[in-house]
Amino acid sequence: MCNQYSGIKQRWLIVYSKQAYEREKKTLNKRIEKEKTLFEKACWHLGNQIFGCPKDAEKQLLSLNKKFRYHRAEYTIEAVEKYDGRGRPNPKTPKVIHGYRINLTVIKDHDAVNKDLTKKGRFVLGTNQLDDAQLPAEKILQQYKEQQSVEGGFRFLKDPWFMLDSFFVKTPHRIEALMMVMTLCLLVYNFAQYRVRKALKENNDFIPNQLGQEILCTRQKLSSSAF
Repeated sequence: MCNQYSGIKQRWLIVYSKQAYEREKKTLNKRIEKEKTLFEKACWHLGNQIFGCPKDAEKQLLSLNKKFRYHRAEYTIEAVEKYDGRGRPNPKTPKVIHGYRINLTVIKDHDAVNKDLTKKGRFVLGTNQLDDAQLPAEKILQQYKEQQSVEGGFRFLKDPWFMLDSFFVKTPHRIEALMMVMTLCLLVYNFAQYRVRKALKENNDFIPNQLGQEILCTRQKLSSSAF
């Protein structure tokens, strides 16, 4: 779909990822369980309070419900009665209403949970290339995934073992020269990684890591986005 953002026409693509959905759903469930514990504790404290009238109790409950997103409390209000007067009561001693107590039951708000679940596993990609023929949706997603190689390059350059922080340069031309050297190092590193992966694929072999697990496995798809 086409939209306009900051005065620039753009084409937006909504992408759904099953893996991202499962990962975000798991995180959401943990958040819901944590909220339930906090809500039950708050309801316990509220249930032990005595209010002067039912409206005061309902007002406090309304304020409490607004603080939590995935749970709400169903309630009943009961009058708290006590014997009137001092001393030991007898069967004829009348009882008077001392206040009101609220009985709470915590329940999950399934509508709120399902509403958030519909947003999980989805993200938006945008481009200013409005021609779908020149840049189809599949190509947009492919180019987005290939950004991982660029991010991996930045992680390589910022690795402490590279000891880049040991260089102190101030003049612009020396900074440019250092950037050029770093870029060449990254190019050589990526090229070497490509040759290793290619050789492993051709020889149906793998390299074990420190735990003995297979890495650079030939069964994985060899693609440019991995480099």
